[in-house]
Amino acid sequence: MARNMIFWLLLIIVTETRVARRRELPRLLTAPQAVFSSCNNLKVTWKEFDASKDDGDGPISHYLVFIKANITDFVSAWTQIYTVFSQNRVGLSYTVNITTGLIPNVAYNVRVDSVPQDTNNEPLNKYMDGRELRDPVLNQCNC
Repeated sequence: MARNMIFWLLLIIVTETRVARRRELPRLLTAPQAVFSSCNNLKVTWKEFDASKDDGDGPISHYLVFIKANITDFVSAWTQIYTVFSQNRVGLSYTVNITTGLIPNVAYNVRVDSVPQDTNNEPLNKYMDGRELRDPVLNQCNC
């Protein structure tokens, strides 16, 4: 009887271990796009996370938009400039106009991170996996 009980207990533990899987970070497969660029105004757009097409697990709580100067003289860090809350509607597109923090005649990389819901109050950087523009976009100013 004790042997049967131990067997069933071990079977339950193994089954629960197999069912539980690690949550994968959501990541947009399609890179955001720069749709407009003029002096001190970069317009970037991306599509809503779609669990059937994109990597990782949803639903998405919000998106974080970062910029980084593409300068070879020094290493620049990613700077968060926007938080965009998800509408969780497949097919929806988001657009941001980046108008601050830009240096004239410098190219910028832009990254959009998808942050999932239910992060259990853990540090957000543990849940960020961004997608960058394919090519840096130039903040062209004729000054």
